[in-house]
Amino acid sequence: MHETVIPEAEDPAFGIILPQYRELAATAAAGTGLPPTAGNTVSLIPVNSDRIAWMAEQLQKAEKSIYIEVFRYRVDTSGTRLYHILEEKARAGLDVRIILDKGANRPGDMRDLKKLRDAGARVELFRIPELLTDYILPYVLTTHRDHRKIVIIDGQVAYLGGRNITDYYFYKWKDMDICLSGPAVAQVTQVFQENWERVAPGSPPVSLDAADTPVAGIAPPEGVKQFSGGVVQILQDSPSDEKLPIRDAFELALESATDYFYFQSPYLPPPPSTVQKLKEAALRGVDVRWMIPGRNDVFIQKWMGETLYEGYLKSGIRIFEWKGEMLHSKQFIVDDYITSVGSANTDNLSFFLNYEVMAIVYDSGVARSAKENFLEDQKGCREILLKDVDEWGGLRILRNWFFRVLAGYYS
Repeated sequence: MHETVIPEAEDPAFGIILPQYRELAATAAAGTGLPPTAGNTVSLIPVNSDRIAWMAEQLQKAEKSIYIEVFRYRVDTSGTRLYHILEEKARAGLDVRIILDKGANRPGDMRDLKKLRDAGARVELFRIPELLTDYILPYVLTTHRDHRKIVIIDGQVAYLGGRNITDYYFYKWKDMDICLSGPAVAQVTQVFQENWERVAPGSPPVSLDAADTPVAGIAPPEGVKQFSGGVVQILQDSPSDEKLPIRDAFELALESATDYFYFQSPYLPPPPSTVQKLKEAALRGVDVRWMIPGRNDVFIQKWMGETLYEGYLKSGIRIFEWKGEMLHSKQFIVDDYITSVGSANTDNLSFFLNYEVMAIVYDSGVARSAKENFLEDQKGCREILLKDVDEWGGLRILRNWFFRVLAGYYS
């Protein structure tokens, strides 16, 4: 059960949100300290190669600051393109700060990125010291990782989503980002500051001045729609939190759904409470659709995910396997009103053990556009039916459950 939180009357954005979704917004605000904000400009960016060109263009326009926090940065074609812009901007005196997860990045790439310090940039590695990481296991095998993907330019524009900075995220994998301008950018900047304090304690804080000034947005890539005036709420999650705002938001969105709940998530399975909420929603008549990669870059994830298929299908959940390159999007859409995009997968790592960030948009135009994208993606999928699962052999079933139990999932 989720505790109902009554929002404070002085938070005007709560009054804009439809009544049936205010508990979700209020619970998220109680868990993160970040209430929803009104008057934001929002673009969903499902395209790949255009996004790197668009980001490069916006970075080139930066006049004051660039803050980047990513799980993985490769100094390949895309990474080098951005690297040269970051170097140029740092030498010009801009406040350039970069946070990289220590375990996700190759030593050669980290050495190259650290050279940005010579230009005046601040580059820090995110690492939580633990007994296992210090003495027993390599850091790449541990939890409590910085899985957030954030780019903030001049405090005016913020990107969130699933993409890291490397070629296959831009040119091969299917992913989704969200671009924000307006007061929500200040919240994204606060989230960046939280981890900056962890990696560089005592250093000057990041600037929030520009983020307090709403702007009209920036011209999106061709074919990408832009929506103005949206209510946006930023959710950050960390393993040190007593509350679980991202998991709770996902489950409360399921509880509030009356028409449909569509979601994409490549890594899984979810915790037992989330599995139960998904089934309950489908059983009460909500059109629940789950899109998952048909070929997962972490193949054990695909095997573990298959242990959910029979139960989901019997509950009425429809399952779609993406037939193209890796589907890496992390998003959900609810009832032509709620859209959420960010770094969090629907699994135990994202919900409990890693540092994550999501944006929830309460806006019918954005949700309908996200739904349109989802249904277009569905055309590139193979729908899994119960008869397909019934045809699996015993060895496949045994393999799937072996790895799921081995990984500690019992839902």
